[in-house]
Amino acid sequence: MGVAVSRGGLRCRVFEVWWEWLLAIAGGVGIYFSMKADWCAAGADWFTYQKSWAKTYELTEIKTRYLGGTTYVYLTDADGHKIDAPLNLIQKESPHVDLL
Repeated sequence: MGVAVSRGGLRCRVFEVWWEWLLAIAGGVGIYFSMKADWCAAGADWFTYQKSWAKTYELTEIKTRYLGGTTYVYLTDADGHKIDAPLNLIQKESPHVDLL
């Protein structure tokens, strides 16, 4: 990568060698998987975190635990569906907190 000045003016050279492509692809893959790791969603009567979900109007148990500097919320509904999600992630998505 680099910028070179020549008689014809400014010339930009990007991705001219193989290792620059490899670095860009590896960075993209790393960003993709780091962003994919934590997500949550909520509907009118359900809440999901990653691949777990529970019905919010049928919760039978709500627990919190403090582990490694993060507070986790454990939700269990009447059908036995369980979720354990970090509280800070749920709080970032403020509409989800209103549904819980």
